[in-house]
Amino acid sequence: MGFSLRTATEQDIPGIVDVWFKSFNAPAVLSIFPDSLTGRNWMAESISKDLKTPSHNTTYMVITNDAEEPLVVSYSKWIVHPGGGPVPGWQERWGKELAEDMNIELVSGVFFEPMARQHAVVMQKRPHYFLEVLGTHEDYRKVGLGSQHLRWGCDAADAVGYECYLDSAAQAKGLYEKFGYAHVEAAGDPKAFAVPMLRPAKEPQIASSS
Repeated sequence: MGFSLRTATEQDIPGIVDVWFKSFNAPAVLSIFPDSLTGRNWMAESISKDLKTPSHNTTYMVITNDAEEPLVVSYSKWIVHPGGGPVPGWQERWGKELAEDMNIELVSGVFFEPMARQHAVVMQKRPHYFLEVLGTHEDYRKVGLGSQHLRWGCDAADAVGYECYLDSAAQAKGLYEKFGYAHVEAAGDPKAFAVPMLRPAKEPQIASSS
């Protein structure tokens, strides 16, 4: 079984959306992001907007199973924040208009805002790479796909000397710790779905002229 990591294109959006709903399918999450036609369309429009808006500084990486036409089986969403202020709010990143079967109190008050608060506490106004989403289809877990995404993002951040930030589900902390992330317990918001994790910056590597 061969896998390939590459930058996503518009043609990958249906596969990315499917991976989201095959990755984040716990009842609590589905109550916020319903796996419905309107919910999937909203997610697809959000991703399309990111891909078409360079000012979002957002890159989607996909891993495909090349034996299946190819099939998107994992993806990550990275935001390169230049600093000088907080990361733009979730409505700017994901879209202000919700699908008809989505609830603003759940989407904002329960999901996004608690994580935004702890993100702001940890990063303040510093530049950083923000891993907002890392999802793998439930049929393709435990084969190292998450590590491929993390290696790509950490290498990109190290090349410019940036810190890295993410919000992690409790069960995923071990994976992120392997790549140098650490749980910032003091900054955690008690209402957040996930815990804040920070990876320190490394000095950018300067190529030798010899």
